[in-house]
Amino acid sequence: MFDIQEYYTGGNYDLTETNYNVNEIESDISLDIDQLLKNRFDRLYLCDRYKYQSHNIDIIYPRIIFPENRSLIMTADKIRFLLSLYPGKDDLRTIERIVLRPRYIEIGSIELSSLFIQKSRILVLYLCHPHMYRLDHLDPTPEAQFVSMDLLSILDTKKRGAPQQQKQKASIHPLWYYISVLSRNDTIPTDTIDKFFIRKNPIHDIDYQSLIDISCFYSRHGY
Repeated sequence: MFDIQEYYTGGNYDLTETNYNVNEIESDISLDIDQLLKNRFDRLYLCDRYKYQSHNIDIIYPRIIFPENRSLIMTADKIRFLLSLYPGKDDLRTIERIVLRPRYIEIGSIELSSLFIQKSRILVLYLCHPHMYRLDHLDPTPEAQFVSMDLLSILDTKKRGAPQQQKQKASIHPLWYYISVLSRNDTIPTDTIDKFFIRKNPIHDIDYQSLIDISCFYSRHGY
């Protein structure tokens, strides 16, 4: 996967046109992940595993370690820690694999933070600005309100007796948010790819430059 501008304009997609085929783009993204797991796994990636009862989640992460600032990079240990603390453990059955893709995908003021390939139950986490989801600041659509209230009820297990105003200010890690949203989908898996975006921080901030540096480092090593 390349920078999203290179990825779309380097092939048959032109961002200046409005009629490019989204299904073809999603197919290419899915193929990219499939090829990663089939052909480059042993050379570039390692596999860890998180187990909940009879369900296993494979955590696929880069074999090569970035030598400098690692605070912006998710690791297998961080993923295992977050999964172990997730309060609604049955939601984890939605996911078969988590792939830590060390590339920064952005266009304009939008970053691709994650995508979920329904057919293969693979959650892909990309490089993006550090952020948390404030439950009282989520999208005010009925669907988002349902998700946020559901998460608040889950968090009640650790916040018994807390005032309602305090509960409403709860913040959660993006991984928890992805899992909670994906677990709402009870339909049969399709070829659809669910995508999660965030609005990028100011373009000249330190994290932005670090994300580009990390992405370029892994690009040079074949990722």
